[in-house]
Amino acid sequence: MDNMADQGLMMTQYYANAPVCSPTRGAVLSGRYPADLGIRTVVNMTVPNKGIPADIVDLPMLLQGAGYYTGHFGKWHLGGSVGYPEFRPTSKGYDRTVIKAPGGYFAGLRIDSPTVVTPSGGVHLTERLITQTIQF
Repeated sequence: MDNMADQGLMMTQYYANAPVCSPTRGAVLSGRYPADLGIRTVVNMTVPNKGIPADIVDLPMLLQGAGYYTGHFGKWHLGGSVGYPEFRPTSKGYDRTVIKAPGGYFAGLRIDSPTVVTPSGGVHLTERLITQTIQF
């Protein structure tokens, strides 16, 4: 990360591409406008056939291709409902993913797949995500 910062570009002004999470996240990861991705509103696990299109190479894919071990921790909201694995984080360049399972702040975590859910054990979601991120 230090090497990237030393050789990278510092940006001090920016704006969000949309007023909600999914279009903005899609734009940041792909470098494209949300409208070009077909993402104009929130895309969660219940929305079928939505997300960054499979033919678009995004930032995590580029990093993974350069030999980085990539991870995503927290909210995804870029698709991946049952029957559409091409929109899951593991299909979009992430080696390790930990996202919130359905439920409130004591929800379980989905690890590397929408089908693997670990129970919360009464520990707040934020604490569990931080622990997973530090372990990564």
